[in-house]
Amino acid sequence: GTGAATLGTIGAMAAFNDQVYVSSTYTGGGFIWRYRPSTDDYEYVMGWAGAWITSMVVFDGALHLAMNTGNYNVMTTAEVVTLQTVPASLFATWRGYLYRADGADVYYTNATGGVWSTPAIQVGEASEPITGMAGMGDVDLYCAKTDGLYYIGTGDFVFGVTPWPTRDADYGKGMIHH
Repeated sequence: GTGAATLGTIGAMAAFNDQVYVSSTYTGGGFIWRYRPSTDDYEYVMGWAGAWITSMVVFDGALHLAMNTGNYNVMTTAEVVTLQTVPASLFATWRGYLYRADGADVYYTNATGGVWSTPAIQVGEASEPITGMAGMGDVDLYCAKTDGLYYIGTGDFVFGVTPWPTRDADYGKGMIHH
């Protein structure tokens, strides 16, 4: 095991499979750690050289891991990880759907390994990436981008809520469902 001091920079966290998992980056690689309450430390699960986890959520009995390098991974309760065939830089779950962002585009599905929505739902300008997603109300999914806040409403229509005063890649990080 290891203490928090040697994990590197902590990224995402998720409760999955009666465990708490955290992602971290350290010396150019990304890692998944499992928290061990009995010893108050972390146990190494797996890692990637040159890649790291940008987002992780539990959906449909699996842990979905968005990666900085493109295609995402899915981890089973047996901690078996499988690389998927589509990219994701960010995930959100809301109202029985898994949403994934890839740049300025959003897709959704209702099952792990299921068919993703098509065409892509482009949120705002294609040049500005989605930096956060969170659900609110019965159907709306809010998307923060470096340039402003948007929401995807009924019929997958995108509406601008407000522009930000400046562009910042940290806008929207850690958004909370309501």
